[in-house]
Amino acid sequence: MRLRAIAAQLAVTTALLGLAVPAAAAATGGPHAVLSVKSAGKPHLLSYLFDGSASTGPVPIVKQEITFGDSPSQYDCTHGCTHTYSSTDQYLVKLTVTDRNGNTDSAIVEVGASYPAGRLRPASGRILDTRTGYGHRGKLGPGGELTVNIDPVKPANGITNNNPSILAAVVNVTVVNPTADSYLTVYPTGQARPTTSNSNFTPGQTSAHLVTVPLGADGTFTIYNHTGSTDIVVDTVGWYTPVGEDNFTDLAPTRVLDTRIGLGTGKAGQIAPHTTSCFTLPADKLGLPSDVDSVVLNLTATRSDRAGFLATTRGSDPHSYTGTSNVNFGPGETVANQVIAPVLNGRFCVKNGPADVDAVADVSGYYDPHGYTAFTPVTPGRLLDTRTPEAPIGPGGWRRVVAANISGFPVPLNATTTVVNLTATGSDRSGYLTAFSGFGPDPDVSNVNFAAGQTVSNLAYAGLGHYFFNVYNSAGHTDAVVDLFGYFSRTH
Repeated sequence: MRLRAIAAQLAVTTALLGLAVPAAAAATGGPHAVLSVKSAGKPHLLSYLFDGSASTGPVPIVKQEITFGDSPSQYDCTHGCTHTYSSTDQYLVKLTVTDRNGNTDSAIVEVGASYPAGRLRPASGRILDTRTGYGHRGKLGPGGELTVNIDPVKPANGITNNNPSILAAVVNVTVVNPTADSYLTVYPTGQARPTTSNSNFTPGQTSAHLVTVPLGADGTFTIYNHTGSTDIVVDTVGWYTPVGEDNFTDLAPTRVLDTRIGLGTGKAGQIAPHTTSCFTLPADKLGLPSDVDSVVLNLTATRSDRAGFLATTRGSDPHSYTGTSNVNFGPGETVANQVIAPVLNGRFCVKNGPADVDAVADVSGYYDPHGYTAFTPVTPGRLLDTRTPEAPIGPGGWRRVVAANISGFPVPLNATTTVVNLTATGSDRSGYLTAFSGFGPDPDVSNVNFAAGQTVSNLAYAGLGHYFFNVYNSAGHTDAVVDLFGYFSRTH
């Protein structure tokens, strides 16, 4: 697998440098096909310029035809072509040139259609609420889809549906009052809907899920609902762009807050209703720089006395609360969601809704201007599904997940962290799943918390050790599904 990834990366480099590999030597006295390829300059479009004008021959070349590799169709590209691919993948592109005498020659280039790496630019605000008609009115029905503009109302924020520099959006997607067991799939508009899922839920459940999704050719993404009907709320967290503000640095998952035992607070006790509490990050323990802008948290609500929500805010000032939420829970439920929490003066703050509730937070990385890894989105794809042909993960067991090719496109060898959606399903007892890198002791942090029989998912930043990470199951037997949405790789 490692050799295959290296070979694929060399093929990508060859294509982007505009080199060509002739399919066969040109006949004596016939034409010689040369194909060059370069980006069309609009990153999220996966568009490339194809040019065969460097092809030569003793008599004039009168026709250039190209097969782009995503279909058997052949196109007349005598004057050059621009082609947009529908997904990240490796494509074999074939140029066939014909001269005035009818002689032909061909050249083949392997093109790695991919997004460039990007940096995070934080943002905050609601961009969809089907309950009020903001962006779309009415519940999304079974098999229904809706398209979401990043910010159709507030272009002053710099986010529009035609901004070519935005590679991927980071959004919090909340389902409200669904009528059936179902799931949402969030994917780039215009691409084939993948077999992945982002949000799994049960009837009447209000739940939030952090989603990282590449944008389609028009700068939008699509939400698909499988079964039943549900209202959907989408809040912007940020977006990745080549000229963003922050790169990511991964950390070994570390628990920094547990109000049940007083970790991070000094005294055990639940968060009171309608309050904002701020918690100091142990910078020396985590190795955080002084200019950290945000931390990646798995934020868990547990032992609540009623339904409610938790929301991260920039500071304790009530005006810093934007009206959005990160974790939604019912009475007594244990619910987690991945959060990119803003940091101010070395602390992150959590606003609590109407419930008395305990909170647990595990840090897995941080963003700052000097981080050493940038994010590259990929067309969503499945890395692991233990339902077939494997078996459930047993109590205290773990399963290795290799950062392998998705849709034929390799995760590079310098990748440090994958962005995955981790789903637990078919469990025979309550427990949790944790994604962690390398071999080591059983982790004492969690990514997904579930009850017996539940299907629950959560986004996770899974660090890579020797090109793989592990999924650990705390108790009972449960199946695990892992879907890849992108990766962080070193920039220096």
